[in-house]
Amino acid sequence: MFVPNSKHWFSSIPEENPRESILKRSPKEDKEIQRRTLDWVQRAVIGLNLCPFAEKPFQKKQMNLEVVRGTDQVDILAKVLGECLVRKKRPGTSLIVCPDLFPSNFISFLEVYNMLQDGVLVDNNLDEDIQIAPFHPFFEFEGSGENIDNFTNRSPYPIFHILREEEVGLAVDALQGDSEKVWKRNVKLLEDLEDQLGRDKAKQVLSGEELDIATDKKVKEMLRKLKKDRLTEI
Repeated sequence: MFVPNSKHWFSSIPEENPRESILKRSPKEDKEIQRRTLDWVQRAVIGLNLCPFAEKPFQKKQMNLEVVRGTDQVDILAKVLGECLVRKKRPGTSLIVCPDLFPSNFISFLEVYNMLQDGVLVDNNLDEDIQIAPFHPFFEFEGSGENIDNFTNRSPYPIFHILREEEVGLAVDALQGDSEKVWKRNVKLLEDLEDQLGRDKAKQVLSGEELDIATDKKVKEMLRKLKKDRLTEI
């Protein structure tokens, strides 16, 4: 009787990709929001390498993406706190998507973010273990006006990104302790996108929308050149 090599047999089973793994866990009513968010994560955040620390937890299926509906701030703060407590003990990162939380008002959204960062984390002794990064459709750095660099933090929906300080520290160490390298590289990329494609097309690229063939080819050429130039500098 033929007995298949178990190691070979199991390795031949296709592994579920990270995107489908996330969507599989999501309630039916949240799938479209999660799909749109994942488009942005995969095409912009990871695809453009805006965050060089995002691909690893995504590929290792250590990224949790949860949609929290409604505008009840107490409920939202509680949900984010719960995820922070989980993430303190578990490697990876979490995206809490709040589509109804001031989607057109960044200042009001930022006030909720400040409650989390300066209140909830501190009150629960999490501020040394966890940090939260804000993303919003109308994100704007203070005093930046309509500068293209705002799009590093612009997302399809209001999002609280939960990160573990330990993993952020390791990522910064990999950059020889200079986290500004990521920021400078991203600003250069965004400026190049705007210069060569125009503001509207650059916004489309950064939003994670599907691109036409010509634009996609142009963006890939820019990414290759940027990488080559940075290697030359080193």
